[in-house]
Amino acid sequence: MLCRACHARLDYDDNYCRKCGAAVEVLDVQVVRSEPAGPLATFRDAALPVVKSGATLLVASAVIRFAARQLLGRASQRSLFPFGQRPLRAGEVEELLIYRRTRAD
Repeated sequence: MLCRACHARLDYDDNYCRKCGAAVEVLDVQVVRSEPAGPLATFRDAALPVVKSGATLLVASAVIRFAARQLLGRASQRSLFPFGQRPLRAGEVEELLIYRRTRAD
């Protein structure tokens, strides 16, 4: 312990500082609680709400993607190809080549 006034070293049994004569105040403070703070949360209890919300977001995003693909697929077959053209499939290539030859007379 140190004196609050002159910072001299004190013994635990001292009532007054041996250097400056200041009264020694001993504060009795609990460092460790004697009773438990309450029930401890387990990892499962703490992680379960996070996992549930994450799984809910994954399922919701999958449903939204599926619905968007279905709606866009139907819309593209109807409005984007009105003259009987069909959309290209994977691996297919469609080219239009225009060749014009002119003569100089």
